[in-house]
Order: sequence, then C-alpha cells, then structure tokens
Amino acid sequence: MSDHIGFLQNWQDAVVFWSFVAITVFVTWRILASKPRE
Repeated sequence: MSDHIGFLQNWQDAVVFWSFVAITVFVTWRILASKPRE
C-alpha cells in the first residue's frame, strides 16, 4: 500500500506544526525577556 507516503505527509505536517509552535514560544519568550521587570 502507500502507508509510507501517508506517513511522510504526516511527518512533514508535524514538522511544520512543531516549527510554528517553537517559533511562537521563542518569540513570546524573547518579548517577555526583553521587558524590564521592575
């Protein structure tokens, strides 16, 4: 069958999803870290 093709598509979707999550968390952390905590 074409199981490995579906797996490859799911893998690419997972990479894009987790990359987006990682970038969002990183940007949010940078914004919070750049703010001076008084």
